[in-house]
Amino acid sequence: MTERRLPLPVPPEKGREGAAREVVSGTRGGATAPSNQTTTLAHLSDLHFGRLDQEVAEGLLEELRMRNPDLIVVSGDFTQKGSESEFEMARKYLHRLPSAPLTVPGNHDIPSYNLLSRFIRPLSRYKRYINDDLYPFTERGAISVIGVNTARSYGWYLDWSRGRLNARQIARIQQRLEGVEPARLKVLVTHHPFIHPPDDRSRHTLGHPKEALKQLADSGIDLVLAGHFHKAYSDVVATRHPEVKSIVVAQASTSTSDRLKAEPNAYNWIVYDSGAISIVNHQWNGERFQPLTGKTYRQEDGEWLRNS
Repeated sequence: MTERRLPLPVPPEKGREGAAREVVSGTRGGATAPSNQTTTLAHLSDLHFGRLDQEVAEGLLEELRMRNPDLIVVSGDFTQKGSESEFEMARKYLHRLPSAPLTVPGNHDIPSYNLLSRFIRPLSRYKRYINDDLYPFTERGAISVIGVNTARSYGWYLDWSRGRLNARQIARIQQRLEGVEPARLKVLVTHHPFIHPPDDRSRHTLGHPKEALKQLADSGIDLVLAGHFHKAYSDVVATRHPEVKSIVVAQASTSTSDRLKAEPNAYNWIVYDSGAISIVNHQWNGERFQPLTGKTYRQEDGEWLRNS
């Protein structure tokens, strides 16, 4: 019988630096925290084991152990082809992080060549090796974070890498956030982005993004984290959809793979403090991760605005 490698519950406190950790799972939370409590989050994405740059991956571990964020988020694509061996390598890497990450699957985490698995049980390997919870939720400091799966095994279109968020999933998100304190920053993690970066519209965003964003904003979501494009950027939704109540979206590049899209490996360092969000992209310079100029966002009358 095949051993199931399921995640264990994660205790509220951080683990020892460098200790092997399991992923964030279940429905931990309910804590009340003031909005002026400083909370740090490291946003990784598109690790792509099977196309890993080992030097970068080790550099990222060293960086995260040094910075020790309150929470690490990985927004999908742990593997390149969705194979057992790739998932095994990804799981071992996650255990080396300084604390348990909150994770969601990406389109590359659905098997590419095993058609039976792809169509009948597309996320079975992700659930076995990474996380069996497709709606992970946690609260750290002044933020509440929920993840959701946007990857699909097929669709009525040629590009099966495209993502979707359906009404049932949005209802689950809304239900989970009903009991969250209004003062907390509410973060949603997906693999597929809701808006394009300003310099690249070559790939598809999440299907029907405007309609989904309207419902998420009405549910109180403040910040959406995603990957998929391998390009780092952040902005407010109103720059693309003025009719949508404004929330902040942040896209992470590929953090550890050699599948680069005209920019280096990177991750996002996010700080929530005194009601403001700071997002700084940290790029690999060949020796270490180096912070670039970031963006800050503040909320006025229920709308998130980018500081000039």
